[in-house]
Amino acid sequence: MGINKNLTLAALSVAAASVSSGAFAQKAGDVTIYVGGAYIMPSGSNVSGLSTDGPANNPYQTNVLRQYNAQVSKVGAKVDNSAAFIASLFYMFTDNIGAELTLGAPVLMKVTTTDPAGSYSNAANARAAFPSVVAKWVFNNPGDAWRPYLGVGLNYTYFNNVTANTDYPNVNSLANAGASLSSSWNPVLNGGVIYNFDEHWSINAGVSWVPLSSTATFSSNVPRVGPYAGGTYTTTGKLNINPFDITLKIGYRF
Repeated sequence: MGINKNLTLAALSVAAASVSSGAFAQKAGDVTIYVGGAYIMPSGSNVSGLSTDGPANNPYQTNVLRQYNAQVSKVGAKVDNSAAFIASLFYMFTDNIGAELTLGAPVLMKVTTTDPAGSYSNAANARAAFPSVVAKWVFNNPGDAWRPYLGVGLNYTYFNNVTANTDYPNVNSLANAGASLSSSWNPVLNGGVIYNFDEHWSINAGVSWVPLSSTATFSSNVPRVGPYAGGTYTTTGKLNINPFDITLKIGYRF
């Protein structure tokens, strides 16, 4: 009886060990699909190097150009916080090395501007998309519930539907003919932790930092005044965003 009991306990121990070793995820060859959300917090966002260029063929145009440059030298800007839906595909090449491709629904980014007269919320906005690929080192072992990670990768950010709120007189004077933001490639620094509920389901919490900037371009049409022709004046500057992205997503491993 004692021998049978010992054999039974031994068998249960072996079974438990085998279940434990395969109960969780993130081992070589694993593919996990994640869906969730990102909260995007620009870090010290600002605009720099604003300057205006355009025709200066007569006294009127020269005066307009001088006024524009005097005005933009006093303008500040920051990008507001925003939220986005994200989805990602995470593949493990080894038990500790993986790569994650992340896509997100285009997020509405709003810009607040300032000048000596005050602050102007929603002075401009744009839809931004930010696909990224990040290589990750995943700590601990495949059988562990908790798997912290560090990563580095590449992000591509592009903007569309850029609009300026021309209800504000100062914005209207600089951007009544349109606005745009340039696309850019940017490095990504990433860290976080995965908690595995079982062999299929997990939750992933992480934070990323992207040193992101874009060239902002604003165009304004100035009308003719008397004998003097008007023209199109273009203001450009560097919009620094540098966001921290906090993500929380749930995953299913295949």
